[in-house]
Amino acid sequence: MPLYIAGQMERAKRVISYFKEIYQYRLALLPVQSLPQRTKVFVATLSALFLNRKKVLFYPDRPQALFVIYKIFLALGFHLTTNPLEHCDIAMKWRDTIGTGNPFFPPEAALESLVENRPELRVLNMNCNDVSKKRVSAVFAEIFGYSTSVNPSTYSGKCVMKSDWNGLHVGEILDCPTEIRRDGFVYEKLINNEVGDGLVQDIRVPIFGRTIPFVYLKSRPVQERLVDRSHTLSKTVMAEVSDFLTNEEVKKIIQFSEKLGLDYGEIDILRDRGDQKIYIVDVNNDPSGPPTPISGEYPLSAIVRLAQAFEQNFLLR
Repeated sequence: MPLYIAGQMERAKRVISYFKEIYQYRLALLPVQSLPQRTKVFVATLSALFLNRKKVLFYPDRPQALFVIYKIFLALGFHLTTNPLEHCDIAMKWRDTIGTGNPFFPPEAALESLVENRPELRVLNMNCNDVSKKRVSAVFAEIFGYSTSVNPSTYSGKCVMKSDWNGLHVGEILDCPTEIRRDGFVYEKLINNEVGDGLVQDIRVPIFGRTIPFVYLKSRPVQERLVDRSHTLSKTVMAEVSDFLTNEEVKKIIQFSEKLGLDYGEIDILRDRGDQKIYIVDVNNDPSGPPTPISGEYPLSAIVRLAQAFEQNFLLR
């Protein structure tokens, strides 16, 4: 078989596979899937992919397939580009920091120039330049009126010494007061987020503008409380926001995100079993996922609901 024909056949297979995946995402949006509805979704998917396909600009880097935002745009059927000279329907500041933990995202001149020429264009996370632990703690204290940070030399009790950078999962529990100090680390109150059976529970909050579509409840053994990895998690479930956060807490979380410049991302929250307050301990503006282990239809339903939230907040305004 000539190489040209073989190449075209391989390309056709990829297109068909891509179409099937988007079609399945769109079907999952329907509460009832009658034949007329499925036909309508089939036609709409064809139109979205081949006739009226939207385009999103990621700059300066393109997201890899492991990131939630990549899966969201797969579900929406968007085309991705990293060329700021191409026309786009929406844009997002995105840096590939896999493995580095770098929490600093300086302003991008190309995006600023793009907004000057197209003031109607929405650039997500344009003003989200710093999600380090220090910055997160400072903004949290400003919005909520209490703090996660402690002075280890004067604090009485247990504290967590952890890296100021993201995703490194380098930390240690210390008995305070202590004179132990390390550059590049922050010191925070140890939150009692135990839920019984030797487990601790994190509340991970996806956020889209002023909307939180649902929360993830992530449980892992107490001895692994500082290591948020797939191999340490015992289970992950989706839950409704109102079951785990009050209206006032949601309001402050949104204020916190706006102050941080976070249009899209995921926030890690712990609820202390002693004072019953919530504490924001981490912010991720390039989350991967959905988090594992998450069973059954949850990965698909999570992406579908996240895609709906994205579309409603950023595309249908």
